[in-house]
Amino acid sequence: MIKHTLVIITFLLVASFAQADPSAFFGVTYNFGAPLTDLGLSVKLLSDDEEDKGVVDVGVSYSPFAKEGKFGLDAGAGYLFKNGAVTFGWDFLNMKPQVGVGYVNTAEDKQENKPSAPEPPPLSDQRLKHDIIHLATLENGINLYSFKYNWSEETYVGVMAQELLLVSANRNAVVLTQGNYYAVDYQALGLRMITLNEWNQSHENIFSPSIPYAKRNSLKATAGLSLGGRKLT
Repeated sequence: MIKHTLVIITFLLVASFAQADPSAFFGVTYNFGAPLTDLGLSVKLLSDDEEDKGVVDVGVSYSPFAKEGKFGLDAGAGYLFKNGAVTFGWDFLNMKPQVGVGYVNTAEDKQENKPSAPEPPPLSDQRLKHDIIHLATLENGINLYSFKYNWSEETYVGVMAQELLLVSANRNAVVLTQGNYYAVDYQALGLRMITLNEWNQSHENIFSPSIPYAKRNSLKATAGLSLGGRKLT
């Protein structure tokens, strides 16, 4: 029975180690039925180091004040929390159930620490917009428009992908989506898509925060086109 249990626990440990990062446990253990003074000092190998996760473990313990059964060899399962763990298992040398608590150098939730995927570039296909009005032209020839998406009443300010495709210097900023509509990487243009309210607060809002002010001055919108421009059909 003991042999079969050890085989099963060993298999679980190996399978867990193949998919996670193991960790070390340093703490105290208590074998049920033993005097309270027989607390043991324990070192365990846990199958994972991630917080808020269940683990399997194997360990050894030493009970300096025990009159007999000073050494223990255990295996079991437990739960990791921040920099600690609680384990429940079986001491195979002393043939008693065991509970343990101790320190573990845990890692925070790895899902939370994963870098988030970059947001896809916003759709800037003229076919998906209406109420398109020309607001301004930058010194580099890029036209800025106010518009509404066909599914929204919010008014935005940005560019038209079809126009960018006509200029070789701007084509790299245009992306064809799976739906065969054009999206624009505004960062590649030194711009960002904003709402009309943001545009009215300051035309500077159209520029990406990463663009130096010196370069912004060379891209300023042409005077006289900020309001009342032509409307695209």
